[in-house]
Amino acid sequence: MKKIKLKEISNIFLSPQVEETPEGNLNYIKLSSITKNKIEIEKLSKAVYNKNRNIEKYLLKKNDIIFSAKGSNIFAVHIDKDIPNLISAQFFFNIRINSDKILPEFLTIILNNEYAKRYFEERRVGKIIKVIKKKTLEDFELTLPPLEIQKQIIEIVKNFEKEKELKLKSLLLKEELIDKTIFLKVWSDLNV
Repeated sequence: MKKIKLKEISNIFLSPQVEETPEGNLNYIKLSSITKNKIEIEKLSKAVYNKNRNIEKYLLKKNDIIFSAKGSNIFAVHIDKDIPNLISAQFFFNIRINSDKILPEFLTIILNNEYAKRYFEERRVGKIIKVIKKKTLEDFELTLPPLEIQKQIIEIVKNFEKEKELKLKSLLLKEELIDKTIFLKVWSDLNV
């Protein structure tokens, strides 16, 4: 399979700077709006845009991807539903796919893969705050398997994530049970 650069299949852009305010008409994605690579709608902030430029082209849509450009964690988040007036902080690059040869969920999986993270980690710049430059993201190379293979990979990853979450919940319950058992065995006689 032939390698292509990310810029060949997508448009990559930053959102304009907005002012965070509870009275805002924009739904504003910040780092705190994201948990486990998912946007939590109830954690979105509100913001306004006070410049004269048209903001419409910067509003995020279903199937766009946001990519962390600054800080210690490198991750991508697929926007899997329509959220009105959605915009991201300038902490993120916005990726809008412009090709029918790649699925957004697949690209998100690729960008969150350890190989990609290592690629970006090696190319970050800055002494205090590490930053990924737009050109670095644009020049990221990937291969595009057929859509059917992409769908299979997406399904495998989704199933694994579900299984992982269930196992983690199970382990947490087991830990809680062990703690309670220890408490009952050790502390109950001491009237603690």
